Amino acid sequence: MRLVHYIQKITSKVRRNFTPEDRYSIVQESLRNGHSEICRKYNLFPSLLRKWRQKYLSKGKEGLRDSYPRIDPKLRTLEEENGRLKRIVAKQALELEVKSELLKNTHRTPEKLALMTQYQQTTSRTQLCQWLDLPRSVSYYTPEQGCQGQNPVR
Repeated sequence: MRLVHYIQKITSKVRRNFTPEDRYSIVQESLRNGHSEICRKYNLFPSLLRKWRQKYLSKGKEGLRDSYPRIDPKLRTLEEENGRLKRIVAKQALELEVKSELLKNTHRTPEKLALMTQYQQTTSRTQLCQWLDLPRSVSYYTPEQGCQGQNPVR
């Protein structure tokens, strides 16, 4: 029964984070005292220690550093919030620009449609229709080329 508990303890899913200094001291100790002894002492898999040794022997102490940059979780949340706020400000600036163009022009539908085509690449049709106070169906309407100026026959 003790062997089973020992094996479970060794193979537990607890992830340990070793700093580069820890890795360096473990590798130095393994070079002095032997590979298997150090694996048992620090409860490491031999393949992991072998990988650390190879990195140390090829690149020196710099090889034991993390290969990916660690980002502080607080910094990450601040960057996400900053991006979200920038998107909100950009959306509001675009809305103000469209509304200021509206105030310059008269409130006729052809000029509103011209504004829609001008800003269609930067925002959605639904938002433009809301800002220009138009029904959405107007944004999909394209007049036929041959019937300009003529009343449709009913």
